Amino acid sequence: MITMDQKVVIRHAYYVERRAIREIARTLGLHRKTVRRALKDADPPRYTREAPRPAPVLGAYTSLIQDILRLDKEAPRKQRHSARRIWERLVEEHGFHGAESTVREYVRQCKRENGIGQPEVYIPIDHPPNGRAQADWGDVEILLRHQPTTVQMFAMRFSHSGKIFVKVYPTQRQEAVADAHDASFRFFGGVPPLVDYDNPKTLVKKILRGHERIQQEFFLAIKSHYLFDAHFCTPRAPHQKGGVENLIGYVKRHFFCPLPEVETLEQLNALLVSQCRDQDRRTMAGRSETIGNAFGRERGALGPLPIFAFDCCRRVEARVSSLSQVTFESNRYSVPVRHAYQPVTIKAYVDRVDIVHREETVARHQRCYRRGEEIFDPTHYLAALSRKPGALDHGKPFQHWALPEVFERFRKTVPTVAYIRILQEIANHGVHNVQQTLQEALCRGITGTDEILRLMESGRQIGTLDLTGCPDLAAVTVEQQPLSIYNKLIGCP
Repeated sequence: MITMDQKVVIRHAYYVERRAIREIARTLGLHRKTVRRALKDADPPRYTREAPRPAPVLGAYTSLIQDILRLDKEAPRKQRHSARRIWERLVEEHGFHGAESTVREYVRQCKRENGIGQPEVYIPIDHPPNGRAQADWGDVEILLRHQPTTVQMFAMRFSHSGKIFVKVYPTQRQEAVADAHDASFRFFGGVPPLVDYDNPKTLVKKILRGHERIQQEFFLAIKSHYLFDAHFCTPRAPHQKGGVENLIGYVKRHFFCPLPEVETLEQLNALLVSQCRDQDRRTMAGRSETIGNAFGRERGALGPLPIFAFDCCRRVEARVSSLSQVTFESNRYSVPVRHAYQPVTIKAYVDRVDIVHREETVARHQRCYRRGEEIFDPTHYLAALSRKPGALDHGKPFQHWALPEVFERFRKTVPTVAYIRILQEIANHGVHNVQQTLQEALCRGITGTDEILRLMESGRQIGTLDLTGCPDLAAVTVEQQPLSIYNKLIGCP
């Protein structure tokens, strides 16, 4: 590469002295192409690297990076590794000591070679500490009980401080929307005065001109309970709430990469709460304070939490069928037979289904998100067994009823009608108490139904005092007194 002094001489000889390129090249001992390049540009010479810079530290890890990028092709598009996440994994999992910039350059080179386009460009925005928040949903993949499962993630983020909350649900239905808002506000310790949203059908019934919307009555009830306002973005303009859009991408890359393996969504949500709290120690780019400190100043703009909790459920009116079931979302849930043919209200929560009759919850089941299923509580049908004893062996509610082994032993010693009468006490005393009574009865050789019922009733009335949590009381001993002392109470000598 020629120096700037040589470039001045070349350009002066050609443009001022009118000398030929061949003559200038021969005089200065340069190639004619070098002279031509100098004539095209008067700026200082710039060095262009012809071969990539060697990276001795990275060399042993390039195959790992390529493996990660190759596996990313099979992963959800928004849950693929960023260059920073790859660097973090190399440091945490393989003891990499190189710079993040080295990894970034290599990842950029790999993506360029594979024809991957350039990332989006965003305009930085600064928000005042007025408590304004943004909310959105996104789908993420997890391994639930070792099976790949897509779940819905709710995310809320404060525009100024960057304080975040995320929680996953099976669906985005209205009951999940209500629970997500309640969980968010309780996590933050207050209610933001204004929240930015897209235009989901769970919130918006109809889009009008500008930012005007006809909102769903269910969402209006949530707003009325927590006393906050909502702002809806222009359709197909997600950049208007870019903070939470970026948050969803960040959470997918950092909280869900690699895919978390859990047994229940409750287990995953507990982990997510911990990770959200850990973000308080993070300082975002361009900021001089942590997220936690910034939120401390913004907290004063939040409204108070309501005294009473919002009932985060969706209500559906139904009538109990002749099979003592109600149908909700193609699934059939059992109800005690005494409520057959009666009108009830189904209250669908995220995790359970309650059946209510005249303000009384008469049945409660775990929520089923499959379709065409029958969910039974065998105790709901015990009252009908007196009239239909044959149903004990062939009725659907009892076919998979896992009772303790002592019930089967007792059944072999008594007629079916007597066994049914004992089973019916489960509705009054619970499986555990009936089990204990049967064990005691078998030990004593008692098989009469009336005797067992009296034994059960006496055990329920007398009971035992559990002093497990009261070690001081458990250590107290009372000296046994002779019965003769009671004669003094009635005046006998």
